[in-house]
Amino acid sequence: MLSKPKPSQTFVVLGVLFQFIGTVIFAIALPASFVRYSGGQAIFWVFVGAILLITGLILLLVGIGRALGGIDYLVAVAPSGAAEGIAPNVVPSSSSEQDAPAVTGASS
Repeated sequence: MLSKPKPSQTFVVLGVLFQFIGTVIFAIALPASFVRYSGGQAIFWVFVGAILLITGLILLLVGIGRALGGIDYLVAVAPSGAAEGIAPNVVPSSSSEQDAPAVTGASS
């Protein structure tokens, strides 16, 4: 049986990669944007670096959220396509649990 993909790991790796690239571009272009004769190219690269930083942060947070939420685990333990039409076996609980009175905290 093939292993299921782990998208949370992919999101985290891409998020870290985008943040690294965005930081490098941002760190190089930001000082160049203050030079009087740099033209409009430096400002463009500052925006590209900032967009990469924000995209990397979003991807990183999505990957961490998926990992902490257990979404990948639920996908891994989900039944395969052939068994989806079969209803799960439900074992009825004992009647003593259903007949027990609810505790409300009120004194009688």
